[in-house]
Amino acid sequence: MDPEGDGRQIHVEDAMRRAWEQGVSRYEPVFQGRPMAQECGSVEVSLKNLRQIAGGRAEVACLHVGREGSVLICFYGGISYLATGFAVGKNAGMKVKGLAQFAAEVGLGDAEKILRHVAALPSDYEGELEFPVPGDVRMVK
Repeated sequence: MDPEGDGRQIHVEDAMRRAWEQGVSRYEPVFQGRPMAQECGSVEVSLKNLRQIAGGRAEVACLHVGREGSVLICFYGGISYLATGFAVGKNAGMKVKGLAQFAAEVGLGDAEKILRHVAALPSDYEGELEFPVPGDVRMVK
């Protein structure tokens, strides 16, 4: 404890990051005080909820793939979202397409190039996804 401080503890990690690290696959997200559709591994639900967040002009800072293949989307300003409906690897099917579609919608590159890149990753890949993907050139705003 800081002898000069007021004794309050402030946790530096956020709930979404903890859930992602623990491999949570189902949860009910709340954004701006309102419940969203329950995350349950559905591509459509992840897209719908993320579009709500991004529609408020939130800009994506980075995407991380973790255990169980789920994707943590971090927005500038501190918002994070665990998309259990997204994944990487050639056997992830629609989950890969959903991830590529969302990344393209928020301006991270061309959907087809993103799809090829994330589908080529090993299904057990863990780490940050880099954008633009190799071979994709995008304009700087």
